[in-house]
Amino acid sequence: MSDSFEKRVDARAAAIAAAKTAAKTAAKTAAKKAARKVARKVATEFDPEGKRYDEKTGAELAELMPLNIDKPTDRPTEEELAALAAGDSVPERTNEGAFEAWVWHRANEDDPNSPFDWYKHKGSIDPRNGMLLKGMGHTSVKDSIAYEKERGRNFVKGDGGRYYLQEIKK
Repeated sequence: MSDSFEKRVDARAAAIAAAKTAAKTAAKTAAKKAARKVARKVATEFDPEGKRYDEKTGAELAELMPLNIDKPTDRPTEEELAALAAGDSVPERTNEGAFEAWVWHRANEDDPNSPFDWYKHKGSIDPRNGMLLKGMGHTSVKDSIAYEKERGRNFVKGDGGRYYLQEIKK
């Protein structure tokens, strides 16, 4: 055989090997990408027993019942600040029928030196059906439970594992 023929065979074999390697790499990359996509979906699915907020439902409600006021530029009143200091209530600004509100609190609740400002917050309960939008491990779910209990309501676990408001029977 001639040298040129051997070189062509070797080049063809190298090209086939490179194509196989590229195909394997592409398949591995596609599999990893699909696995990451599934992991992201699982991570974003709401867990009623978890620590997160149901962002999907919250965003849906915010769109259905929009907050139509700009971020406040004023500070809360002295009475509101006194109530905040006493732990009685948190100053907020909202419009009738809105699912969100501007709430006055620290940028970082865990840092006592963090500055106060108005921050947009979504509601804790779906007003359409009384469904709790916080997981039972959420940092402020106990506040929501206590607030509703003071008003004669509690949360019960329904079908699908979600929690719903129910009047406390007397």
